[in-house]
Amino acid sequence: LKTAFVAQLVCLLAHATMKLFRALSGQSTGDSVYLPLVTGSGPADGAVVRYMGPDPFASLAEPVGSSSGEGAGHHSMAMPSPVLIEVEVPSNGTGEEKSLIAQGPAGPIRVYLPPDARPGSKVTCRIAPRPEFRITVPPGASAGRSIKFQKESGEEIQVQVPPGMKPGDTFDVTPPALIVRVPEGTNPGDYVVFSHMIRPEKGPPRQELYRAPIPPSVRPLDHFAAIMPPPSSGDCDGDEIE
Repeated sequence: LKTAFVAQLVCLLAHATMKLFRALSGQSTGDSVYLPLVTGSGPADGAVVRYMGPDPFASLAEPVGSSSGEGAGHHSMAMPSPVLIEVEVPSNGTGEEKSLIAQGPAGPIRVYLPPDARPGSKVTCRIAPRPEFRITVPPGASAGRSIKFQKESGEEIQVQVPPGMKPGDTFDVTPPALIVRVPEGTNPGDYVVFSHMIRPEKGPPRQELYRAPIPPSVRPLDHFAAIMPPPSSGDCDGDEIE
């Protein structure tokens, strides 16, 4: 029994070492390419995955145990990302307004105007989480090729090279998230409860409750990105998540 345990441990260590070697070398295995993760801001040679830093307007969501969510936090509505809201910039403004309250899918919501917004014009405000990673396409990779890398937590991520990309190009990876409107009467650190549609591979779809804390810099009627946990085995997200 002890010999079998040692043999299994050696096998696991060899597998982990091989994954690390692939990541460090950008080695291709089958249809996948392993790339190293870079967390600093300095230059990096070759094809890499660069961590873009934390999003101050995002927080991690977690499942709510009870079916009603009573006592778990303030209830609100979550929307699939990205959310596009068309607004008209006030014609009597100074041109220096950076935000305004618009009517969104879940009620009044604060949107931030693009820098080129002019008084009296209509603009489309895009609400989405910030990219988490920026990937440089490795040599020999083309659209549809799978790229794998490990986050600092050890979680393995797999993405596909988008259409039109060629070696040396870069593309951003955004975490799966829902956009949550911050209810009135709340404070940073309070939990907001929202529902999310889960569509299993087998069986009927179901609504599940999640909650996420309001980030420190977010005010009532603002919005934040609730980063969703990975779906359980056999489940998939019912909303389109960027």
